[in-house]
Amino acid sequence: MLVPKQDFTIEDDWFVTGLSGTASKSIVLSDVFVPEHRVLDTQLITGGPSPGSAVNPNPLYRVPPWSVGTKVFSGPALGIARGALDLIEDELSGRVSVGAVKMSDIPTVQVRIAEAGAEIDCAEAVLLKDCDDAMRIAASGERPSLAQRARWRRNNAFAGQLCLRAVERLHPLVGARGLHRDSLFQLAWRDIHAAVAQITMAWDIQAVNAGRIQFWLPSLDPRL
Repeated sequence: MLVPKQDFTIEDDWFVTGLSGTASKSIVLSDVFVPEHRVLDTQLITGGPSPGSAVNPNPLYRVPPWSVGTKVFSGPALGIARGALDLIEDELSGRVSVGAVKMSDIPTVQVRIAEAGAEIDCAEAVLLKDCDDAMRIAASGERPSLAQRARWRRNNAFAGQLCLRAVERLHPLVGARGLHRDSLFQLAWRDIHAAVAQITMAWDIQAVNAGRIQFWLPSLDPRL
């Protein structure tokens, strides 16, 4: 809905971990009439022709935002995980442990770095393929099926889980110094947990819904 600024107030109630910068405060409306031309029905933007595509020919406006558009949440998760991996690699390359052993020479450290990198690369590949497929379907003028849209949403959440696993896998390598509140890795750890808590990133919810749809059961999310 589009509402004039003078018709609502903003409540200062956003005090959260990992998402302080979004300033997602509550908007309070009271006795406000919203005319039909200022309302967008979510059922009209599930892929294919939409109110937006009627005035803009770019295929982007025929892409379903509730399935592919949720990459706005998994994209940051990917960046968080990639940044955490770069941070750990830079830090461990010069750190020496007990007995003058270089951390980068320890086999288990090497395995953690390799596995985290593989998880992040897999997450990126899944997300990029979804975007390519969605744009190809939109450009063709076809409407993606419910199963396809659920698969995109499923992959979105699973990519988030891969990024979460990568950060958790790296967590033991940061050591006690990573407990400080000003630690950049601590920031990444908080942010990745916040990212996967978003409802379109919540694996338990999205996995169940995708599985239901594979068995031709109704979607639990009417917007999908």
